[in-house]
Amino acid sequence: MKTYSIKTFGCQMNHSDSERIAAVCESMGYKKASEYEIADLYVVNSCSVRQKAEDRVYGLMRNLQKLKSKKPEIKTVLTGCMAKRDIRQGQKKSLLYQQKYQETLKKQIPALDIVIEISEIHKLPEILGKKVNINPVEYLSIKPKYNSTFQAFVPISTGCNKFCTFCIVPFTRGEEVYRPYEEIYNEVQSLVTNNYKEITLLGQNVNSWRSDTTGHLKIPIPKYRDQNLIPKEYLDFPYLMESLADIEGDFWLRFTSSHPYDINPRLIEVIAQKDNIAKQVHFALQSGSDSVLKRMNRYYTVSEFKEKVDFIRRTIPNVAITTDIIVGFCGETDKEFEETLKVCEEIKFDQIYIAEYSQRQGTIAAKFYKDDVPVAIKAQRKQLLEEVLKKGALENNKRLIGTTQKALVYQQKKGTKEGLIARTTHGKDVFIECDEDCSHLIGNFVYVKIQQAKEFVLEGYLIK
Repeated sequence: MKTYSIKTFGCQMNHSDSERIAAVCESMGYKKASEYEIADLYVVNSCSVRQKAEDRVYGLMRNLQKLKSKKPEIKTVLTGCMAKRDIRQGQKKSLLYQQKYQETLKKQIPALDIVIEISEIHKLPEILGKKVNINPVEYLSIKPKYNSTFQAFVPISTGCNKFCTFCIVPFTRGEEVYRPYEEIYNEVQSLVTNNYKEITLLGQNVNSWRSDTTGHLKIPIPKYRDQNLIPKEYLDFPYLMESLADIEGDFWLRFTSSHPYDINPRLIEVIAQKDNIAKQVHFALQSGSDSVLKRMNRYYTVSEFKEKVDFIRRTIPNVAITTDIIVGFCGETDKEFEETLKVCEEIKFDQIYIAEYSQRQGTIAAKFYKDDVPVAIKAQRKQLLEEVLKKGALENNKRLIGTTQKALVYQQKKGTKEGLIARTTHGKDVFIECDEDCSHLIGNFVYVKIQQAKEFVLEGYLIK
């Protein structure tokens, strides 16, 4: 039997996509390779968010070229962000540009046999000359081969309409496409029935999901809902979260990644009301300077962001708020960065995913702005922001000492102190020391008494 291997780069969305790629491969009769070097089909699911991610793909392809020299019948496939570039100049021009772009990729990467957009991945069997029964309207409709037996990622949309100047996603994923409500509901219900404990809804801009009643995503209204409460024009993300949370079972719902513009009071109220929706809200600030936010085309001001943070904390007790920030964006001055530091000191985020700005060819920023902040300054600013983060995160975590937290065990820890790693509803990791083998608890909820708190991890003991 022929085997396949999938190498995934990038975010949770890409890892979820790879579960669908695996399903396509197995529909063709391929089996997952036990070792990377012995596969007959290699699929590289790429990321273009940063240059380093693309550089890693090129490095992997050089290794595949060596394998192909020994085994010429190997087939290699590139999909994901690197497989598409959209110039937004009409369908005909965009198609021609895409064809030329893929031809250039194949010249740059001799090991590459097939370039296919992720939205077209269900057509891979046809390209390889295999007859299978996979023909969904959207690739998101492919039933995935989940990598875990208790945690699952469920994509509900792909693409983004925001066009932040630093971001390549609208040009690699395209504009937003929303998965039908009924399909999402059925997948989540099936996961809960099969005892999955943590389900994360995914999208590049997950909370802008809606059902467009004028397009192909007409969605039947669930009978159990009060018809008067349903928006006349569309179903929105708060409605989706509320209805999924009503599914009977012991599970948590999470979602990522959110844009501040689409964080609204109704969503926050739903999170507060439903015990099985995780009490963690992640939405990207990106900068604490209004002038930088304007250059980034972020649709909100710092004041508006802080108002949403205040509302979230008033509405959801002990909520964890996490964010993304880019340091060293085009033209960022010392004063603008200091504004970011000040905002972070005020808000005291539980986690900040900090990125040093990396210019991506094809973005709006690459066309209109200059990447003029020195690398050393970017690194210095990242370090300063990390110090602010640690101080605020530790202060937040210390408030949990002495409390009992429900947590999902997801990993066994080996080493000098053996035990378990679990995650609370706030998205915080908890180390639980075990004198005996506790591996049977992986994939289950437990209750933990919190004894110690560090910046990014809690420690506690199991409540019997």
